[in-house]
Amino acid sequence: MKCYLGLWLYSCFFCVLLCFLIGGASSISFYFKEGEFLVPKGEVERAVIFGFIAGTSISIYVFVVSLFKKSEKKE
Repeated sequence: MKCYLGLWLYSCFFCVLLCFLIGGASSISFYFKEGEFLVPKGEVERAVIFGFIAGTSISIYVFVVSLFKKSEKKE
């Protein structure tokens, strides 16, 4: 179970960083278009929330698949 907690932390961290990267790319494109670097507070909150949701869903998927594989080995 300890490895699943580590997987959850790493997947949430990765997904939050990926959301920040996507938001940063959109802010940079807005900077080149309008000449103003804009990072709204809502975008940061959304990146954190969506990152944790995506990281949790990845971890749940891995946990369920590993349970299925364990049950197949017993049969």
